[in-house]
Amino acid sequence: GQFPNSVRYIDVADKWEREAIHKGRRKVRSPKTQREFRAALKHLRLAFKIAMLDQITPKHVKQYLNRRSAKISANREIAVLSVIWNWARGEGLTDGANPCNGIDRNPESARTRYVRDAEFSEVYERGDFVLQDAMDLLLQTSQHPSDLLRLTKHDIFDGTLWVRRGKTGKKLRFRIEGRLKVVLERIQARPRAVSSGYLIADERGQPVNIYGLNRRFKQAKGTADWQLRDLRAKAVTDEPDLRTASQRAGHADEKITAEVYRRIKGDLVGPLN
Repeated sequence: GQFPNSVRYIDVADKWEREAIHKGRRKVRSPKTQREFRAALKHLRLAFKIAMLDQITPKHVKQYLNRRSAKISANREIAVLSVIWNWARGEGLTDGANPCNGIDRNPESARTRYVRDAEFSEVYERGDFVLQDAMDLLLQTSQHPSDLLRLTKHDIFDGTLWVRRGKTGKKLRFRIEGRLKVVLERIQARPRAVSSGYLIADERGQPVNIYGLNRRFKQAKGTADWQLRDLRAKAVTDEPDLRTASQRAGHADEKITAEVYRRIKGDLVGPLN
């Protein structure tokens, strides 16, 4: 049937935040994702605070993308609006088409920053042991910072380190050998006031969240213009074997890994003879 224009967007957003922000289509959303969604909600509430849900049209979505000064953030916020709209349809709050569908988002350029060994060492030496532990594990495993912060001693089993990617849910096992073995032995041997079990922990033994890790990195990086997440691309790029790099990064296809190689370092060519 037809729905009257009596459901306010902010009421729907509030209901979604109370009841469904923690649930994705395939899994429970991580606390980090929920915080990011709530940050997006603040901007969406301001923009659509007087709008009825069914009054929001593709034109309004495009205007939001054009007028928001933080263009990349605008893309994320419209993605959240789309999630809320689809949920509202399922709840019977609207039968209108999702106004976000088919609207081009603001252009985003893939990061192409390659972290040189000297740049890595410079920040590493200025960091505390928490940052050093994280940087070592990031380089050895090619994972995302948030995934490594969840690791505990229980993820070390039968000579392997078990990692589960938060984004895809894919599981990986890393053989504990070489540099990774040295790093994990150092981490486990460090005395802690409280044994929390987390591999990345502070001087009290308490786990470190992504904000705490980023704060440590910001303090240590000085004028460096790279980010912690760039270490994933460095790890993938520095591995000479494409198949190994693809497996370690958890890519579904080696073509994805090859694109990272080309984007970060560019094609290797010879000079004119």
